[in-house]
Amino acid sequence: REKSTVIKIGSLNCRSLSSSSNINNRHHLTNFLRSQKCDILTLQKPHASLEYQPALSKVLKSHSGCWSYYCGIVSL
Repeated sequence: REKSTVIKIGSLNCRSLSSSSNINNRHHLTNFLRSQKCDILTLQKPHASLEYQPALSKVLKSHSGCWSYYCGIVSL
């Protein structure tokens, strides 16, 4: 008998998640994303500059991630 594994994947076009002008929105969005309990999360258009990528990983409490300015894939 084969065992099955369930993996929850989420995808979101977050439109400048790293924008400092939207700190309150970013806080609500990251709390919402964590509450969804996804195993893998893909983010389109986070506009995450190289220096901000570690902060996004920390805020999302990710185990690992792969970031570019245009997209992000994180393991939660």
